[in-house]
Amino acid sequence: MLLENSIGSAAYKPGDVLTGYAGKSVEIGNTDAEGRLVLADAFAYVIANYKPAKMIDLATLTGACVVALGFDYTGLFSNDEKLAAQLLTAANQTDDRAWQLPVYPEVKDYIKSPIADLKNVSSVKGGGAITAAEFLRQFTEAPLGRI
Repeated sequence: MLLENSIGSAAYKPGDVLTGYAGKSVEIGNTDAEGRLVLADAFAYVIANYKPAKMIDLATLTGACVVALGFDYTGLFSNDEKLAAQLLTAANQTDDRAWQLPVYPEVKDYIKSPIADLKNVSSVKGGGAITAAEFLRQFTEAPLGRI
C-alpha cells in the first residue's frame, strides 16, 4: 500500500524548501516542526515593522524541553544574559519555574542544509530544544528581503 498524508495540494513535505518573510530559505526536515516556521516569520515581521529593543517569546517551542526538564520547568534560551537573569528572578519570585539552557555557536552547524539557508530540524540526534532555539535565533536579525 502506498499513500501520501497531505491534506491539500499546497501541503509541504520533508525535503521541500520554503522561503519565509525574512527571505531565508528553509529545508523542511520534519513537518511536525511547523510552529517554529510560524514563529520565525513572526519574529522577522516584528523586527522589520516595529524594531523592538528586546523580544520575549513564550512558547512551548518543542517537546524536547519536556524531555530535558519535565513538566514543572520552562526552558529559557537567551542571547542576552542580563535579560535572562531578570526573567529567572521573576520566575523564582512567582514560582513559575524556569531553567536556562545553553546557546552556543556550534549548534548552528546542526541546522545547516545543503539545499537551503538552514533546516527546520537538527541533522544530529539529540539537542532538539537547543537546535530549535538556534533555528529561531537565526530570525532575530533584520529580515533580508522585506525592510
